[in-house]
Amino acid sequence: MNMKLAFFMDIIMICLICFFLMKNKRNRLDNLFILMMVEFISICYYATVYINLDAWTIGKSTELFIIFRLYEIILNPLIVLFYFNLLPKVKGIWMEIGVSILFLGILFGVECWLVNWDVIRYIGWQSWMSLLAFALGLFILTMLFRGYQVLIK
Repeated sequence: MNMKLAFFMDIIMICLICFFLMKNKRNRLDNLFILMMVEFISICYYATVYINLDAWTIGKSTELFIIFRLYEIILNPLIVLFYFNLLPKVKGIWMEIGVSILFLGILFGVECWLVNWDVIRYIGWQSWMSLLAFALGLFILTMLFRGYQVLIK
């Protein structure tokens, strides 16, 4: 059981290293805004789904709970930060749609991985609902970021 936590921590460390080695990132203020919005939206989403709706349960062991919290607070926002930092480098609407689908797949794949590990147990929830929630979340974040950019200029 302890191996899952160590493996998950390794994945987070690799993602952090890759993020900081990434060239031509957005400026710090943009990244801070994106991070705050991602944290706010994702924490509200997860709290609604597994506390208010009881559509999920989180694994009972301490290790599974820690894995979920690391996913919720570090890995998920980091993936979305990657997305928003990669998007300006993409040329063309079809490539932008492709990158969006890729990152939706990554977010969905990580959640499926957590379901496979019994970190998350669906009760009245289907996996397609998570995919829809991720797509809606990315859309809302994109609109918030565009609004932020208009205010900054």
